[in-house]
Amino acid sequence: MRRGTGGWGPTPDSHAFPTRRYDLVKEFVIALGVVSVLSVVAALVFSSPDEPAISLQQWARQAPADVVATATGELAGTTTSAGYGPPYNTAGEGQSLGPVNLQTLPGVTVPVDSAKDLVLDPVRSLTSDPAVVAAVHAWDAASADR
Repeated sequence: MRRGTGGWGPTPDSHAFPTRRYDLVKEFVIALGVVSVLSVVAALVFSSPDEPAISLQQWARQAPADVVATATGELAGTTTSAGYGPPYNTAGEGQSLGPVNLQTLPGVTVPVDSAKDLVLDPVRSLTSDPAVVAAVHAWDAASADR
């Protein structure tokens, strides 16, 4: 209550209490340092392992049957990546959120042709093998239903 209202008496002067210096910038720098150290420690403890990516050549050496099965699926258009849909290609409907299909709104700006990009173009780079070159020419000359 304030002075003159019949309460606790007069309001004490704020200068009557002991004070100490307070440096807001110093407090901020200390807090920033603590948060930075905690972030680095958390990143070191909880980060994912840095395993090197496997190359197609390594994959072909380790599991050749898997490479053949995957390449066959890409050429047939039956793999997940081949039939994913917008915004990667037009092979499917894409995912939707209720009645709204957000993936089709921007359209397919850079289409991914799984068979061409993941199988045919890498195989076309093997120009030193006549059997491979002949097989690619046969693929290119074949009709779509074949």
